[in-house]
Amino acid sequence: GAPRRREQTLAAEEIAALADVARECDATANQVVLAWMMGGVVMAVTIVGLPWAPAVFRIGIFAFAPFGRHVVPRQLVTGREDLGTGCVGLILNVVWFVFAGWYIALAHVVIGVAQAITLIGIPFAIQHFKLAALALAPVGKALRP
Repeated sequence: GAPRRREQTLAAEEIAALADVARECDATANQVVLAWMMGGVVMAVTIVGLPWAPAVFRIGIFAFAPFGRHVVPRQLVTGREDLGTGCVGLILNVVWFVFAGWYIALAHVVIGVAQAITLIGIPFAIQHFKLAALALAPVGKALRP
């Protein structure tokens, strides 16, 4: 029933928290977080990059603690369309893909493949593959537990 489901949810949250702590020991992951946050600052400082800054910071937060979180379209979370989920969001994602998204995603795939070689690295590789998918079109996305 409901108490058992709550216990399973708490156990899953505890495992995700432990995985996030283990991820902190990975130097590559810390460099990825730092790179995303620095990229967000650069985007925010330049007027041209300002529309992408929230998405870049969102990816940085996801890179910091990816376990137990999922990326979903923001429209599913809010129940309504907004600036980032409509036509403007599509245009921003196309521009992002052309100028930044494809090679950032490629970098995450390469890191993920390198980490998947070892048994202990497989969970971290899966998170890099999630980051690669998010890096292709980050505008209009939300993080969900």
